[in-house]
Amino acid sequence: MTGTSPASPKRVLVVEDDDVNAFVVEEMLLALGYDPEVARDGRQAVDKACAEQFGIILMDIEMPRMDGLAATEAIRKAEGDAGHAACPVVGMSGHKTAGVRRLCELAGMTGYLTKPFTLDMLLQALEDAGNGTGAGGNYRAGADTAADDR
Repeated sequence: MTGTSPASPKRVLVVEDDDVNAFVVEEMLLALGYDPEVARDGRQAVDKACAEQFGIILMDIEMPRMDGLAATEAIRKAEGDAGHAACPVVGMSGHKTAGVRRLCELAGMTGYLTKPFTLDMLLQALEDAGNGTGAGGNYRAGADTAADDR
């Protein structure tokens, strides 16, 4: 982890291997006034997160080379080794089960969005992650937990 200046809260690393999904999330972030940068897999996400500072990371769960869970764990280790505060990481997946959300939490993610998600859901997850509400707030974003966890 390099750099000493604080990350802009509007700077978002989007980690997504699917070109269409990456484009859609990037456009949504631009529409919300954020400054997105895209990484195509977990390994690239770790490299970018260690070299640059971001206000938040949106992390796909299933990707080639390194999945989002392993990438988040590697980012958390690098932050700890460098003595830096944890950057909020919001997992993104089509899986709606509580088990997947729990795996994200155990990996060190601060939130979870179920794909597909709306602009409002994305904004809520960004706000929740940015103000530190973490698992108590945005782990539910994108899912009706009562219905989806059965």
